[in-house]
Amino acid sequence: MLYVPMFKTRAEEMRVVRALNQCFGKDIIPLIEVLDEYYETRYKMDQNTGEFIKAQVGKQKKRVKIDPTAEDIKTLEEINKLTDRKDIFIDYFRYTTKKYGTNIDIKKVGLSRKLNESFALYKNKILGLIEYKNVIPVISIKDGYSIQKAELIKLLREVKEGSSRVAIRLTDDFIEPLGEVLQKELDKNDFVMLDIEEQLPKSKFIEYEEIEELELRAQIILLNSPRLVKPKNGDYPENAYTALIDNSAKDYVEEYGFAGYGDYCGLKDVLPRIGGSNGLGAALALIYDYEENAFWAYTNKNIEDGMSGYKKLIPIILNDREKFDPNGTCSGYDKIVSLDGSGNWSTWHNICARRYLWQVYENSN
Repeated sequence: MLYVPMFKTRAEEMRVVRALNQCFGKDIIPLIEVLDEYYETRYKMDQNTGEFIKAQVGKQKKRVKIDPTAEDIKTLEEINKLTDRKDIFIDYFRYTTKKYGTNIDIKKVGLSRKLNESFALYKNKILGLIEYKNVIPVISIKDGYSIQKAELIKLLREVKEGSSRVAIRLTDDFIEPLGEVLQKELDKNDFVMLDIEEQLPKSKFIEYEEIEELELRAQIILLNSPRLVKPKNGDYPENAYTALIDNSAKDYVEEYGFAGYGDYCGLKDVLPRIGGSNGLGAALALIYDYEENAFWAYTNKNIEDGMSGYKKLIPIILNDREKFDPNGTCSGYDKIVSLDGSGNWSTWHNICARRYLWQVYENSN
């Protein structure tokens, strides 16, 4: 069964990709949702003095950035370094405020914002993936970003002229409208990614049957986001398996004969946000257990403790290592052991994703 871990191009998630790229291979192919470009920041300089040109920004003078050129942008090169040039799905990510809200840090989703406004740019980015033979281009179709059949067929054919593989990622309301296109344009090397987002896997049996009846040559991947956005850290149990995260998607993969499944490795499907928690909030650590297909939650309910609450949780988590990591090989636990202090929210996002991916990796070999 193929597993597709999904990562957004954010610091904590890309650190997981770099740390665990040895996990990637024929049974685990990551899907990277690209939010922004990678490039070296350059600043304007006075050619006569050799000093940086500065502009008044509020009460300070700051260096003036130079807009990156096409040659400056190294997004795919950098991602390939992190993944050691192994097979990867690339999804140039577009979003709607209807789903992700308005409190989005647009400085961290610069490319996505441009893609939201220009299909021509989106198409150019997709076609630009062809030159990377290890990259499987993902054409994403969802609420707010539908594509006319004729335009989709044209784009698919252009991609397949230069690439042996392509993936179409679509939400369930596009199965019927695009069924004929999926049947005719995709072959056994291609992928259809049915993204049910936060919906419960058990509630989508009609859609599973609908896509099964198409008898596609393409491989079907069931994507989902089992850790819901709304529950807060303090809603999780103090020291027990949690019912707040439904990991049953892989059970339906087996039942309907799909090729695999994918999710966010225990993280939420959210975009970078403006502001923060001011250090307050319940400290939460999630440890995935592959055999139970469930997360064990460790929670410090005292929101006043904030991140310092992890100091109370770490001894308890490590005391359970023999239960959850009897061979002492888990990358997530190794990260906890090597912590200098108790870490921050991003640290524990990293640990959660490491643990999850490592569990899948160890149990797929």
